[in-house]
Amino acid sequence: MKKAFLIISLLSFLFAVDITYNKGVLIPESLKNSFNKYWSLRADKRFYKTYQYELPYLNYLHSQEWYEDFFSTAPRIKKIKVKWVKCTKTKCKIGMILKIGKENVFYIDTWVNVDNRWYHKYNDNALPF
Repeated sequence: MKKAFLIISLLSFLFAVDITYNKGVLIPESLKNSFNKYWSLRADKRFYKTYQYELPYLNYLHSQEWYEDFFSTAPRIKKIKVKWVKCTKTKCKIGMILKIGKENVFYIDTWVNVDNRWYHKYNDNALPF
């Protein structure tokens, strides 16, 4: 049992995503915790867990099975560098660079605060907002 735990811990460390923040980036601590957890899980391809961080409306658009299948072919994210964060009272946009393979991809991530809990906004073109 101890060996299995040690192996799982080691594998988690090997595949953990490196998340860094530009100097001076201010982000609410509760959002930072959710953001780091979400992107670490996503980098580890544990989509059954990231689904829980998505805004609840996603449950009506797509099943968890669809969500996991959709992201299962996504390339592995190696590194994330947060460049800026812009927040209102209930919504934050996070500009970041994702290191995917040898490429750097700029991405704007959106998080929404509902009842003091931060949710990731899955970008679905079916929604007008």
